[in-house]
Amino acid sequence: EKHTTVSFVKMTTDLMESLRDCPNSQWLTKDKHKQGKYYYSHLTDYLRFCILYRHGGIYSDFDALLLRRLPEAPRVKLVVGKDEIGEGEGGCEWCLGGGRHYAAPGVMIAGYYGLPVLKLALQIGFGEDYDENKFGWCGPQALTKAAKQARQSIQLLPTHSLYPVNWSNAWRLYMSGSGTLWTKIVNNLDTFSLHFYGSATRYVTIESGSIMDRFIDKPLLVLKMYWDYEQYGLDQCIQIMSGDHIDLAVDHGTISIDSIAFGEQGIHGMNERLRSVKYKSGDS
Repeated sequence: EKHTTVSFVKMTTDLMESLRDCPNSQWLTKDKHKQGKYYYSHLTDYLRFCILYRHGGIYSDFDALLLRRLPEAPRVKLVVGKDEIGEGEGGCEWCLGGGRHYAAPGVMIAGYYGLPVLKLALQIGFGEDYDENKFGWCGPQALTKAAKQARQSIQLLPTHSLYPVNWSNAWRLYMSGSGTLWTKIVNNLDTFSLHFYGSATRYVTIESGSIMDRFIDKPLLVLKMYWDYEQYGLDQCIQIMSGDHIDLAVDHGTISIDSIAFGEQGIHGMNERLRSVKYKSGDS
């Protein structure tokens, strides 16, 4: 099926065969793994690492909301964000520096194909030590362990860049009265994405006025601004939530609730440089 912005690819035998040149591809053919509790989660881990290893590019979970343009990845590096283990989980021997942070694979930007850190993640996560009973074995743990060994091919962003809300606190995104949290998130220009952690919040009730409620109760209006490419080389995207007030998310200037501010250039300066505006709302 094809939609305006998303193409769905069916998991066929031919597709699986095309992944044979990735490390530990034999894991895909072992039927016993398919009976594991976290098989489909682990399968997505294999796919994301393998596809980026073969082709480079950008991977993002479906429950990660892009707030502004992602940073560019250096040619020889994989760019990912750090996240923190949940409260009350105790120690973490596999975490970065023996602390509480790890390399999270929810959003990844590969500047080139064949990056060593992705090859290592596939070797570590899907090798002889594969543990089908651990949810994060092939994803966070494998990537973090690989990051320790291939430091030259990975760039770790601070937690607020891609995971401003920890997965164990993701329920806050579904609670009413979360306006202050939302303002804090969108006003940080170094925060590029917001993760809703669907696997951890699938049974959480969405309360009226919550951050999640903003995105399912009101149509999303996307305006693509086409600038003078010769002078500025920019293709900006502004996301506006319609309703009683406007929330502006833009990768320059100032972001605020109930107001629009464009920094030093001002709205008139912006209009002078604006060539055209196209918008899309809902299915239209």
